Amino acid sequence: YVYTKLERAAWHIAGWYKKKAKYHEGMAEIVQGQEYKRLREEEGKTSADAQYYSRIEKGEQLKMAGGYEGDFVTWKGIAQTYERAANAIKDMLKAISTEE
Repeated sequence: YVYTKLERAAWHIAGWYKKKAKYHEGMAEIVQGQEYKRLREEEGKTSADAQYYSRIEKGEQLKMAGGYEGDFVTWKGIAQTYERAANAIKDMLKAISTEE
């Protein structure tokens, strides 16, 4: 019972990190487009220059997304560990009841 509750909690935490990673991946695209537009309109950069510089902003967002993705993988592993522990306990209880 406790391992099952811990597994659910770990999946909840993993889901939160996954949502944050996806948010920053989406924001990376938005930020790149906004920066490209700003560089072209306000600073008069060429399209090649604006594309290059806007990738820097996108990279910052993707760097944040990568950190959250790593945390997601960690918590996913924790949840799976609790699942395996709960299954091992169930198997032990079945084996004990079979022996009796």
